[in-house]
Amino acid sequence: MRTLYASKADDAGASLIQEFKNEDDLSYSTEVVTVIGDQFITLLDLPDGISTIKIDVEGAELEVLEGLRETIKKFKPTFYCEIWTPEDGGSTAYQQRMARLEALFKLLGEYGYVIFGASQDGALHEIKEINNIGGRFRAEYMLAHKSDAAAMLKAFETEKGTPVDTPL
Repeated sequence: MRTLYASKADDAGASLIQEFKNEDDLSYSTEVVTVIGDQFITLLDLPDGISTIKIDVEGAELEVLEGLRETIKKFKPTFYCEIWTPEDGGSTAYQQRMARLEALFKLLGEYGYVIFGASQDGALHEIKEINNIGGRFRAEYMLAHKSDAAAMLKAFETEKGTPVDTPL
């Protein structure tokens, strides 16, 4: 059981990570059952494995990816992952969020993954540094194993046929 932090009953931004909730009133927080990703994938007993996973967990991306360690080793799935960037540079919550983002980048590097962000015009860019998360990118990112990165870029070619692979 884990605490789900929420500011109201229908809080679409509820999170398992308290620092992702800026509200002082978290009176709608509740205990929820969570499952480790590797255990869930094993329960599904997918004969052909798994190729793509969507992650939208309001700040708990690090825990999700840590819980998918065996799935990642075995299948190297591509992830479509929402990652919100820290906004307030001076707060404790900002420092905690940045530390989590740094840990996420480190973990993805250990897994051999490349991060791609889509700019507002839809062009896909490889992101090599934490400072490049956010700003000009949408909140959703593609995480691909380095062995699949070229194929992903090819799949997202522009109408002119030019791959949008400008590293930042």
